This record gives sequence, C-alpha cells and structure tokens, in this order.
Amino acid sequence: MGANGDNYGPQDIVQAPTFHLDVAEIDPCWLYDPLNMPIADWSRINTEATNATVRQILSTLNHNVDRDLGLRYAGGYAYSFGLFYVIVYCIQYSLCSPQKRYEEAQLAVRLVDFLVKSTGCLAFAESSSISFRWKDWHKHRWMSIWREEVLDRVGPAIMNILRSEVSAIENNVTSTTRHYPYECLARQMFRSMCQHKLPKADPPFRI
Repeated sequence: MGANGDNYGPQDIVQAPTFHLDVAEIDPCWLYDPLNMPIADWSRINTEATNATVRQILSTLNHNVDRDLGLRYAGGYAYSFGLFYVIVYCIQYSLCSPQKRYEEAQLAVRLVDFLVKSTGCLAFAESSSISFRWKDWHKHRWMSIWREEVLDRVGPAIMNILRSEVSAIENNVTSTTRHYPYECLARQMFRSMCQHKLPKADPPFRI
C-alpha cells in the first residue's frame, strides 16, 4: 500500500521511460531530438511538418538557421556540427556538456517518481490541486544531487506539464502538444504510474 491509501500489486510495476534507439521510435511529444545531429533532425522535423523533400528543406538552410540550430542542440550534442561560433558560445556559457539533456531527463523522471510515491496519484487528480506547486522542500530534497539552477528550471516545468496532462484527462482530450524531451519523459512517467488511478482517463494517453 502506498501513500494516501493507494493499493499496489504486480500489475502496477512501472517501466520507466527510455530514450529511443531509432529516430522512427521518437515520442511525437519531443520538440526536437537532442540525440540526433542538428541539421539531420531539423530536416526530419520540417519534412514531417510540410511533406516537402529533404532537398527542398535543405535549400532553405542559411547561416542564421545553422547558427540557431547549433545553439539549440549544444546541450545535447556537444560539438553541434563543428561550427566555430557554436563551440565558442557553448564553452563560454557552459552549454557543451554532453550530459546536460540526459541530466534533465534523469531529474524529470526521478522527480515524478518521488512526487507520486510521496503523495500518491490521487493528490494529482485535479489540475487545481496545490500538489502541482513547486515548493522549496522539493528543491532542497534534491540539492545534494542536482545543481540549484537545474532544479529551478526543471522542477516548475515538470509541475506545469503534469498539470496540463491532468487538465487533458479532466476534459477527456488527448495531449498532442510538443515539449522539451525532459518534459515529455516526465509526462510519460506520470502516465505509467497514474493513468489507471485517475478519473476520466479515457481516451488513452498519446505516447
């Protein structure tokens, strides 16, 4: 038996979300894929969105797009296609760590696991619940492991994505919005742990 009287059995074993091994398996929630090469992923996203050919997409690539792609993907792909400007930028602002996106993903999944085990799924049954507020004790609980600036950025974002997901359940709609990978993994973890315990869980969540 868990917090708030939730009963758990073998059927409640949770498989934590994982990173995809192939781009064809990527969660549609992901705004972009930090595991991929920047230009390749940018081409994939725009090809799917416009039904244009890769050649047509690449014909729109210019210096500004190339630079912006480097800055976006720098945290997930350390060398970002080898552009000198990007290398200088991410070294200057400490964005080049290849662990950055993985760190966010680990924190997001562990936070959801911690929140649900601490308060139970039913505490999140309504989007107006105070359980969705990011509190100081949440942050202090993890400061021995994660940096404060990471917690301040990721923690509130996780609460917001969970609130949005519960709001979708309340209105019987399927979430199709796109977010940063760590937000999507948090949402997936929350579905795995609480989908069958919350009211109005139909139609099924989109993975």
